[in-house]
Amino acid sequence: MDMDFESPLGKLDNTETQISNIEESTSYYITKSYFWYIIILPFFVIGIIFLGIAFINSNSKFLFISALFFLPIIISYLYARSKVEHQFMREFAAAIGYSYLPTGDIKSIKAKFITVGHSQVIKDILFGIHNGFPIRIFTYYFTVRYGRAASYQRYIVFEATFHSKMPPIILNNRSVMSLSSIPVHSDNFLQLEGDFNKYFSISVSKNYELEAYEIFTPDVMAILIDKAKKLNFEFIDDKLYIYTGQLINTKEEMENIFNLIDYLADLFEKTTNKIHIA
Repeated sequence: MDMDFESPLGKLDNTETQISNIEESTSYYITKSYFWYIIILPFFVIGIIFLGIAFINSNSKFLFISALFFLPIIISYLYARSKVEHQFMREFAAAIGYSYLPTGDIKSIKAKFITVGHSQVIKDILFGIHNGFPIRIFTYYFTVRYGRAASYQRYIVFEATFHSKMPPIILNNRSVMSLSSIPVHSDNFLQLEGDFNKYFSISVSKNYELEAYEIFTPDVMAILIDKAKKLNFEFIDDKLYIYTGQLINTKEEMENIFNLIDYLADLFEKTTNKIHIA
């Protein structure tokens, strides 16, 4: 099987978006905001002063006071970055000819990965049609608790709705430890040939093992190892979910992941279309 793929984003070459780098645009947004100079900059100066006093006197009390002054700076930066990220996704949707919604209904997702963590929400939803089947791209936010500590995480999720049902399969890459608590299918793990099991763990509902072997042929496994080691996959009913925790900061990175996921969706649509699930 040919492992090369063409970009479906050719029209992006002629469509210039305003935000090509989230970090740079956030910095630009901040430098052009009077709020930062009038309100935030004094907090930074005072925080630096208390931080210096804390180190000179080895006094944790002044260190705590310094942290209190830096907290509004961190919150303001995260707010500014969030505004830029939302605009980035809105512009990307327009560039690829998709529609955009700022938020969506978490109940519309059938996948098991949404059972991980707490306070789950989806935002920045892009939706359109690709090769005849509906596509959604969105950012999934959730919180994972470790005792008293908590980690706020997000994943870029790609959802394809195919014309036929698929066997319930979860394919996790072994490098994403935060998703290790995703419920698997009755601990029914498959051992596939070659080095595939070094990169992915695959579980499937009982009585669907044969269909899984038909989907994950040697050619498909080679493609996933070569191009998709950092992605996770879930097949359920007529849905294919592909998701990644990779932080995307530039238009080029977003184009690359979009191209790759579109290619993988096409690949699995062809392989699963041969399988008929009652």
